[in-house]
Amino acid sequence: MNSRWLQKNLSSLRSKSPISDIALTQEQSMRLQNSQLDSVAELTTVIVMAGLLNTMVILLMFGAGPLGNLFSFWGISMCVVMGYIMLSRIRNAGKENRDKVDERTRQYVRGSTVIGFFWAIVPLMAFPVGDDIQFAATGIILTATMFGGVLLIGRVPDAAMGFVLPILGGMLAALQLQQDPRNGLLSILALVYGGVLYFGARLAYAQFVRQQLGQEALEEQTQVIGLLLKDFEE
Repeated sequence: MNSRWLQKNLSSLRSKSPISDIALTQEQSMRLQNSQLDSVAELTTVIVMAGLLNTMVILLMFGAGPLGNLFSFWGISMCVVMGYIMLSRIRNAGKENRDKVDERTRQYVRGSTVIGFFWAIVPLMAFPVGDDIQFAATGIILTATMFGGVLLIGRVPDAAMGFVLPILGGMLAALQLQQDPRNGLLSILALVYGGVLYFGARLAYAQFVRQQLGQEALEEQTQVIGLLLKDFEE
């Protein structure tokens, strides 16, 4: 998997957006994007804690194994990345430049993609050396990580797909390298999960957009009614 392939998939998500039929003004689009980013930023602590918890589980399973040093290095790197994300959130809380919404979005996409590639390394290391229980546990953890990632950052679809696609690619590559005939079925199942997450992210995004637009319309109607009542009283 390379950056061009990932960018192609992210562009595809944008071009096939389920809200492409909704006409948005530039001001509405900016407010909407800021709302998306703010909602994800509020979940930063949950995202970091979930990532650290999953990292600890992986280290407990494989830290004493033949690739213990490699897993330890991976775990330390993951903790550093998570710590940087948390510190950045604390440092920049309330200081975001809301006029540079595209730059903020790119930062989220880059961050989620980096974390996604960190998790994509796990099956490549774990599947060859793990026993059946470790194999199953790792698969469950990675699947839960993908679903949890979409749940937490799905309001920024590019970031959600930037997180999911590397993990899905790592799982598929690791399964194929095992050369076990049963892994073909697991690969199909992983692709199904990926499809579910893709369409789930699109639908969640569309629901969020329509909810925000409905809330804005209601606020505008309330303001208009208030002005009319004020004029009537005068």
